[in-house]
Amino acid sequence: MLFSVFLDIMESNDDNGEIFYVQKQNSNFTEEFAALQADAEADVPWATTAFGRKPDAVNFWMGVGRAVTSMHRDHYENIYCVRAATYHRNLETGAFDIKRGAATVPWIPLDAANPDYEKYPEYECVSALRCTAGAGDVLYLPSLWFHHVRQSHACIAINYWYDMEFDIKYCYYKFLESIKRVRNDVCNP
Repeated sequence: MLFSVFLDIMESNDDNGEIFYVQKQNSNFTEEFAALQADAEADVPWATTAFGRKPDAVNFWMGVGRAVTSMHRDHYENIYCVRAATYHRNLETGAFDIKRGAATVPWIPLDAANPDYEKYPEYECVSALRCTAGAGDVLYLPSLWFHHVRQSHACIAINYWYDMEFDIKYCYYKFLESIKRVRNDVCNP
């Protein structure tokens, strides 16, 4: 689809049942949207100073209001800059285990917007921070935080991914993850 056709869809606000979304990770903003680069910084100066490095990727996001993500987490410090419209994010602050009946699941099957507590009772113990960011707002999402995203129609955002430190905090994180796995194996044989 031509980008001009996509923009026509965004401007029409036509709800024809399809979900349109521009999103490609691994620095699509710098690789594919060169014409827009003059409208955004190459990095977020305070974040570059805080993390001690330039971002690994700068990503462009745009879509209709029904474009949502599944629950997930990233190994990046994420600086999310909303350029237009509104963006809603649930930040999940608890640890929970959703692996039921499968050896591994490459994604989290839980619907954070409408959780099934009978199927995932541990999720009731999770504290969710709900935040809304509008045009001009910047949201910092720490690495490894579970999150679920939805947006208003024609939301435009640019996010900057700074690689996380795989330091002692990451070791503690992996240790706690292992303890939880062992506890679940013992309590739910």
